[in-house]
Amino acid sequence: IYRHNTRVVKTMVGKWVKFAIAACILFDGCVCQYGSPCSTAQNCTDPSAPHCAIYFVDSSGGLNTRSYTDTTPDPRDLDARGVCVECQTDCDCGVSKYCGLGEWTIPKVASKNTGTAGAKSDIEYRTKMKAIELYGTAFLNMRIRSRCFDYSPPSGFCSVHYNTPSATIVPQKNADGSTTSSLRIANRNVTRSVEGRFCGKVNSWAPAFYSCSVSGGMSQDIERCSGGVNDADLTTGGMFQTAATCPQWAGYRDSTIGEVFANPACNQDDGFFTGGGFSFQSPAVDFVGSCIAGTCQVCKDGDTRCMSPSDGGIPQLCIDGRWRGYRGNGLFRFDLGQNGVQYHVEAQATLSAAVFTALCFAAMLCNVYVGVATLRGNERERERVRFNEKMEAMAAENSPIVVRNASSAVNSPIRRPSVVSLASPLQAASSKVAPWSVSAVP
Repeated sequence: IYRHNTRVVKTMVGKWVKFAIAACILFDGCVCQYGSPCSTAQNCTDPSAPHCAIYFVDSSGGLNTRSYTDTTPDPRDLDARGVCVECQTDCDCGVSKYCGLGEWTIPKVASKNTGTAGAKSDIEYRTKMKAIELYGTAFLNMRIRSRCFDYSPPSGFCSVHYNTPSATIVPQKNADGSTTSSLRIANRNVTRSVEGRFCGKVNSWAPAFYSCSVSGGMSQDIERCSGGVNDADLTTGGMFQTAATCPQWAGYRDSTIGEVFANPACNQDDGFFTGGGFSFQSPAVDFVGSCIAGTCQVCKDGDTRCMSPSDGGIPQLCIDGRWRGYRGNGLFRFDLGQNGVQYHVEAQATLSAAVFTALCFAAMLCNVYVGVATLRGNERERERVRFNEKMEAMAAENSPIVVRNASSAVNSPIRRPSVVSLASPLQAASSKVAPWSVSAVP
């Protein structure tokens, strides 16, 4: 019985150990690492990817009604879709790092709303759902800001600044076949011809034509994509060979709902794209440095970033062309390079204040020393005066004594201290001297 119970216990313990190991594996597998789907930041439990980047929100459920004819509201919750990422802004990264495009790409997205979406008919509902689906096709496989990287500015000569305004007129053909022109103004425009002199990192260049994806039973009748890859309707215009992110265009046409088209434009600036419930950032330029005297630096000396509490991250200050941790009111000596002070206004002010404080302290010490020396001099002078007065008083008390002998008219001055003694009459008679005499004390 004992051996039987022992085997039973060992078997149970073994099963529990295996169960615990399996639970640990499952738990680790549930950790939302980089690229895992999420809807809130609480879903991202991996410290290496703590942010939930929402790229799509389907709000059509909030417009649901009981039926196409019954307009009584019957809303559903928002359908938010995101991904766990390492960063969304530069301030989410460490000191002297930036948030750039990661390897994660936007997947195929379609609405899950089975309600009315506020439509008055089935055709209107299907048209709305198809528009969301086409934007999902247009943005498919696009990358977003999601990874932290170290700066790697070009080492060659730079001369191109990323702040030149540009205006581009882009023709667009509407669903009815008419053509309209839209003016697009970009504050950042770098052409591929000057790529070698640009201080920064370019992710993508605009092609000559948008790519186009069509579907539906009558897709061949979609005029904007009927001319092939070089269709004039798909031209990117003046954006060709400029630093820009360009999604593809997507169209659908059938005999029931007609033609639905999604044509998001290229973006030369921050790469912020919206449409069909999508909202995300896919910049054409990962980072922009500062071109100083032909040398590309990460930043311009004296600039700051992440200083506001709402920015999050570590406050940083640009010194010697690199981002350094900002320490508030003080700069440590190891914060500055050998030649950094002459280009840095705040460092100059700090050093000037330090020198001024040192000079004031030295002046204070000098004043204290002069004051003490003066007091001591005055004290010595008073001691000298008192000593002289005392000596004069003593000299006056010990002035010369003149002794006049009755039998002699000669004056005998005595300079040394003397003792005067009086003789008795008997002694005076026996010694036949004067009644008093003066004897000198050697």
